[in-house]
Amino acid sequence: MKKLLIFDFDGVLEDTFDWNYEVARKRYNNIEKEDYRTWFDGNIYEHPVVKAAGPMNITEYFEEYKKGFEDRFISSEFKNVLFALRSQYHLVIISSIDDDIINPYLERNKIDNLFEEVWGIRRKTSKVEKFKDFLQLYNLSKEECYFITDTLGDIKEANKVGIDSIGVTWGYQGKEILAKGNPIKIVDKPQELLDYLL
Repeated sequence: MKKLLIFDFDGVLEDTFDWNYEVARKRYNNIEKEDYRTWFDGNIYEHPVVKAAGPMNITEYFEEYKKGFEDRFISSEFKNVLFALRSQYHLVIISSIDDDIINPYLERNKIDNLFEEVWGIRRKTSKVEKFKDFLQLYNLSKEECYFITDTLGDIKEANKVGIDSIGVTWGYQGKEILAKGNPIKIVDKPQELLDYLL
């Protein structure tokens, strides 16, 4: 039976930090870049500033954020890694952004057929709940899943369910911050995912 690989989207499949920061800076009082990076130490929607913004502002945020994806393409190296992993694992995506941003990106990059499910903010804001739903959907134990992410906050949510995380350093947070969540592995290049998982 195949195990399950759960991918975060932002910062993992595509390093969107600089664009995300630019959109946030305009909306959240010119927040400094390093302060903004700390928002991802936990669930982004539990951050006081985001909670205070309200649902309408989140909707407007994604309308602006979506514009930054029109010309983005996944690296050929990472695409090859995904194809290799697909032969041995179920691949799914959990994200805190809108599904309408993720799905067109996957289609444009011709990798939409690799992912069996894409669960963004429309599903739930809590990744803890999404993890539980995935375990039930695939009838798998937590030991049969890995979560690939670039933020400490994500690792913390996976830890609450008992799912092992693999941190990647090419996204929103670096190795030192990721290590605080005790992931089972931290990688610097997509190829290292293959080396570890296959």
